[in-house]
Amino acid sequence: MKFLFLSCHTGEGHNSAAEAVIASLKQRDCEASIVDPVGFLGKYAKNTVSGFYNNLIKVSPSSFGRIYRIGEWCSSSKLPSPVYLANSVYAEKLRNYILAEHFDAVISTHLFGMEAMTALEKHFGKVVPSFGVLTDYTVIPFANEISLDTFFVPHDSIGRGISNDKLPPERIVATGIPVDPKFALSISKDEARKELGIETKRRIILVMTGGVGCGHPKKICEHFIESGIEDTELYIMVGKNEKLKKSIDEEYSDTGLINTVSFTKQVNLYMKSSDLLISKAGGLSTTEAATSNIPLIHLRPIPGCELENAKFFENFGMSVWASDELDAVNKAAILLNDPERMHDMERLQAEIINPHAADDIADYVINYKL
Repeated sequence: MKFLFLSCHTGEGHNSAAEAVIASLKQRDCEASIVDPVGFLGKYAKNTVSGFYNNLIKVSPSSFGRIYRIGEWCSSSKLPSPVYLANSVYAEKLRNYILAEHFDAVISTHLFGMEAMTALEKHFGKVVPSFGVLTDYTVIPFANEISLDTFFVPHDSIGRGISNDKLPPERIVATGIPVDPKFALSISKDEARKELGIETKRRIILVMTGGVGCGHPKKICEHFIESGIEDTELYIMVGKNEKLKKSIDEEYSDTGLINTVSFTKQVNLYMKSSDLLISKAGGLSTTEAATSNIPLIHLRPIPGCELENAKFFENFGMSVWASDELDAVNKAAILLNDPERMHDMERLQAEIINPHAADDIADYVINYKL
């Protein structure tokens, strides 16, 4: 079988979810490729959308929160949303591409693809089965106007909130969010450190800032040094933000306690090497952490999906939530001195988060019958 994945370069999460399912499909002798649907409007449109989003969450996350709230308000109305109208423009081009490339089904890990497939079916009829993968622990704006054959969601409680006339309960399947299976691999802390070349015997607090290097990690460094937390080092993952890496290295490398890591495909090993994670509350990074079974502090979640992700995890006892960098460092110190609480976090993560979501989705779409 041959599958088309529709995803966008608005952060790394949507693509990572698609790649996780693609890997599972390829293990089952299927073909799969990933396309940014906005590209059907032209290269300029694709670059503009991804550039606007990535700069917004890095420079002004509160502005993203305001846009998200406007989206929620629009979603409550009965009128087609601007998001639907924008993505319906290229529905015919998408249909022609699907037919020309002989795809058997389409799987969207981003709202834009889901909206485009909804418009395609409305205006041109069903071409192939269409699936959606929700990559956050909340009901996204405009879910009420999406029509899919099946929507894969992170948890039963979220599925109940999405159900509507266009997407009845029988089309919603709680699989969990798909992540790369390497995050579930059983490997000891010492083995992971050896593979990464980390020689320290100290405890490690890992700090993740997202693919574009969001937040204020330098403040974490400052508060960490002032805190005097003993026998502990920081590892700051700066993503593709080399300016941030240079700034932290210049100011803190002499301490011997703070290390920076550029964008890497070995995030799973860094999680396995660490004792505690401070992270933004992206749906994928959060699920990867829970799959890796690492105590987790969510820092400054961006209003919208990230805020809901943090609430979901904290409500289920799988993380704690820090309001700012000082609060994060203080909570890290408390957790490191409370092994029982950290163990409880790990236990609840293992109970609630499905590490095999990618395989479950792959099996479902292969066996799906209209």
